[in-house]
This record gives sequence, structure tokens and C-alpha cells, in this order.
Amino acid sequence: SGLLAVFSQPTMAHPYSQKANEKLGAKACAVSLAMVGVNMELKSIDKAGDDRTSVLLYLQPLTEPTLRRVHLPERHREMLAKTYLGCGIEVHPLAAEPPPAESELSVIFVGMADFGLIEVSRCGEDIAHRLRAARDELVRRSGTRVIYLDLCLEDPNTDLACEVAGWLGFFYGGLAPLFNRGRDVLRLQYVDVPLDFASLAVAGSFAREIVDYAATDRARVEAL
Repeated sequence: SGLLAVFSQPTMAHPYSQKANEKLGAKACAVSLAMVGVNMELKSIDKAGDDRTSVLLYLQPLTEPTLRRVHLPERHREMLAKTYLGCGIEVHPLAAEPPPAESELSVIFVGMADFGLIEVSRCGEDIAHRLRAARDELVRRSGTRVIYLDLCLEDPNTDLACEVAGWLGFFYGGLAPLFNRGRDVLRLQYVDVPLDFASLAVAGSFAREIVDYAATDRARVEAL
């Protein structure tokens, strides 16, 4: 079919599907906390009750990864570089540029799982206003308390969006290569529900690093 990669999002309610991904050689690259809302019916093996379910993101390349030309935000540069390395993907850094006046982004609400998604393809001078408005609109109109923010790493102004997002309550989720129409994205997340990191099942060693990093960054953002 000409596909470049396959993604899997195994639940963190148990480790079994994660172990299957690890056995196949897939690479953990991101975590989406509290992604699955309680209104979705899951198989009986998943955790029952009123808690939302978190998932990991695994990447399984189907072809030899090509060189990626990306701008890694300073805030998460080391972790992103480590994740690229773990996925066997070589990167070429793009230098920052003066931002344009206007940002380009899209906003959707995924009703089945009860979360919002903001995708930023271009960061402009108005990014603080646009991100705040998108977050507030999802919370107010859809009532969701979980929002994912995907920043395009081909955009040389991702640093600006990343820092603004922190002040708005978004913390680290991970790297998703080829995830958005073949473009690499940095996933950040706004999770305004209780999280018990100790209860999350994590099978892989690097997956554990990602989860621990996300927990530390959440604490940083909450302290702002």
C-alpha cells in the first residue's frame, strides 16, 4: 500500500498489548493521558470504573526512515532527540525564524472519547490568543477536560507555541513522527482530571521514561 509506518495506541490499563508492540519491534514515542472517556465501551480486560484510560503511542516503521528536517523546541529538545534516536530516525535541525503575523490551526472535538484536539500547522504572532481561545472554546462548548495539542515540528517557530502552551496548562506528551499527514508533531496535553501515574501499566523501559518525563513536566506547568 506504500505506507511509511503503522501506529498503535495500546491501553495503559494493562501491559499486554504494550508487550505485543515491544515484541514486534515497535518503538514507544508518546503518551496520551486520560484519552479514553468513560462513555466508550472497552473490553472486559480493561480497567472498569469511572476513571479515564490512558494510552501510549508506538511507531512501527515499514520502510527505512528518511532524514527529518525539524525544529526541536528548546524546552523538550533533549527528550525529543532521544526519542528520534530510539525510533532510528535521523534529524536535521531547522533554525528559528521570525514568526508570521497569523497562526494556522484547526480544532476538533472527538465526542466518542470525549477529548479535544488542536493541530497547529503554523505558529504566528497571535498564537497565544488563538491557543487560549481554542482551549476555552473546547472546555466551554464541549465540556471536555482533556485536550491534545499537536505542534508541527517542521515549523521553525514551534518554540513560541510550546512556551505559550505551558502557560495555558499544556504539558509534554511526546513525539509522533509522520503522524499528521506525513509530518512530525510534538504532542502536548491539557488534562484537567485526576491522574494517578503510579497506577499506569508501563511495559517498556523507554515508555517508562516518556511517562516519567510527562509527569515531571505536568508538575512544572502546574507550578507556573
